[in-house]
Amino acid sequence: MSSTPYCKIKGLTATGKRTANGFIVFAGSQAVLEHRASAKRMRAKREQLIEKGVLLQEGDHLVFTKDIEFGSPSTAGSVVRGGNTNGLTNWKNSQGIQLKEIEANET
Repeated sequence: MSSTPYCKIKGLTATGKRTANGFIVFAGSQAVLEHRASAKRMRAKREQLIEKGVLLQEGDHLVFTKDIEFGSPSTAGSVVRGGNTNGLTNWKNSQGIQLKEIEANET
């Protein structure tokens, strides 16, 4: 992948990369503070990351304190966005091309 994928929401930006096991969100990435009402499974995951100190509140949002690998781009995106999300369409490169298109062109 030529450029670092990013995921944006409400003026916040997270960056990461695809791995053999899923997707890494890089330290310094931002995430929304509030869980969405629909975030049942992700709420527990996000709260676990907050308890472990991986996600720290910084003003009106959360920040990743270290690189962390998730099982899929969707799980990574859901933690960033505060609820279920499609990681293949929400992670994009600097040209705004979705992860699913990037991966389709790499095969």
